[in-house]
Amino acid sequence: MDIKWIQTFITAAEHENFRKTSEILFISQPTVTLHIKNLELLLETDLFKKNGRNISLTEAGHCFLPYARKLIDAYNSGLEGIQNWKQGYKKKLTISIAPHIAATVFPEFLKNYFIENPHIDITINVTKSPDIGQEVNAGNADIGISRMVPYQSKLIFESIWKDEVILVAPKTEVNNIKEEEIFYKYKMLTHNHPVYWEDLLPIIKNFYPNTKSMAVTQVEITKQFIMAGLGISFLPSLLVQKELQRNELVHIPTSKFNLPTTQIYFIHKKEIKEIHDFKLSLCNFLKSTKFLEKNENF
Repeated sequence: MDIKWIQTFITAAEHENFRKTSEILFISQPTVTLHIKNLELLLETDLFKKNGRNISLTEAGHCFLPYARKLIDAYNSGLEGIQNWKQGYKKKLTISIAPHIAATVFPEFLKNYFIENPHIDITINVTKSPDIGQEVNAGNADIGISRMVPYQSKLIFESIWKDEVILVAPKTEVNNIKEEEIFYKYKMLTHNHPVYWEDLLPIIKNFYPNTKSMAVTQVEITKQFIMAGLGISFLPSLLVQKELQRNELVHIPTSKFNLPTTQIYFIHKKEIKEIHDFKLSLCNFLKSTKFLEKNENF
């Protein structure tokens, strides 16, 4: 059996047209026909039936399709494995991580991690926090790094980071503006974190009833809006550390109500040495950074 026959069969099954299949695979239409005919001879059954200019799978074709896909997956995994071996990789970890954690903590961490672990091949899948648990549970990721607790009961998780939430405003408000004034001057940009806004927004409205709000679901867009003078927001201090240091945003102290804290969760399903060592490296990195200087849990 030629692996090309299998790929041709899957493509033809998905598009139900030999001409389209030939265009996608960059082979001639007679070659497509030959691949299918060879596969049918091998399996001793018809895989397609004609419907005018198009084709459709026979019952045998429907039966064989999932096995064909598994064959291609195994073939591709084998190619990837041998390439990793040639490059010196001995192990692979796939990590599903929330966008804002990936953008803030991970670039510097991975630089150090790769120096210490050149034999580990890392794949990063940037995923929204509510979906990370499912990715790990389904086996699509070995590790999840999320801003919220997963709901899947079979997963193992723990908090590796606890962060304070602070009020952030445009840099033009650097001259000691009062807390009351900032709430009336700007819209409150909300729902950029998956956990705390449902409780925090009613509290804000209770103290400052005239506060106008606008939902902006991504942290990076929220920061850009604040820089442009479009509003203010309560954000985890880690996610605005660089902007505060560069004086692109300012922190406005608040005293009227208690602010929430946020956490970063390390999620996994398998208990293997590579996952344990990765978690240890990440925790040690966080300990060594200024982001965790105020965190007494580490």
